[in-house]
Amino acid sequence: MDWKYNPDDYISAHDQRYIDLAERCECYRAARLEYFRARVKTMIRHVSPMVHDALADMGLRTADVIDRFRVPDDWPEKSLRTHDTFRPGGYDFLSGGRLTDGGGSERWHRRFARRHQGVAGCVICDPDDRDDRDEKLGFRLCGEGLEIALLTSTYLLTSSAGKGRLHVAQQLPLTIGSAMVGRPVGAIVSHPLLAGRDYPVKRVMQPVGGTSLIVFETGSTAVANE
Repeated sequence: MDWKYNPDDYISAHDQRYIDLAERCECYRAARLEYFRARVKTMIRHVSPMVHDALADMGLRTADVIDRFRVPDDWPEKSLRTHDTFRPGGYDFLSGGRLTDGGGSERWHRRFARRHQGVAGCVICDPDDRDDRDEKLGFRLCGEGLEIALLTSTYLLTSSAGKGRLHVAQQLPLTIGSAMVGRPVGAIVSHPLLAGRDYPVKRVMQPVGGTSLIVFETGSTAVANE
């Protein structure tokens, strides 16, 4: 039987150290991800009803969407940030181009996705699997709640602390805005997440930039153990 030298059969001590290090790093990444997901699940105390409706449409549970959350690069060295990344005045959903601008839509979607990075969150496709240029749907940890953000070509719908915010790309006349107060928001904007739900409008504001902000009550529901 002839034997031939094959350098691939031999691993130097130097190479072996790198292999061992890579294996340890892979074990660390897996353990870090498992701990991150477990940590987020224990932090969530309540969920927006709009989150429940969106997940039900996709056949998902809250645990399923948390398993899609990306681990922030600086965690656990720094604690998880749970601030509202879509708070009024903190995010201009029209800047950077709109979907109707064609080439600007990619920048627009990237800005939306970045709001779910650095915090516990994720962006997924819309429930109906339509062209991904139509809608972007995201979930994120905000305070002690699991909240939603839905971006379309004409409005941004978000939730936080028992309230919903509908930021529309149109400046509504003050008389129309006043008439909306007390009415269900689903009677104003047609969307499956709002239709048939008693989410009363509390106030209508007009930030700068030719837009309107409609704030409505949604309440929240306690998280069931899954």
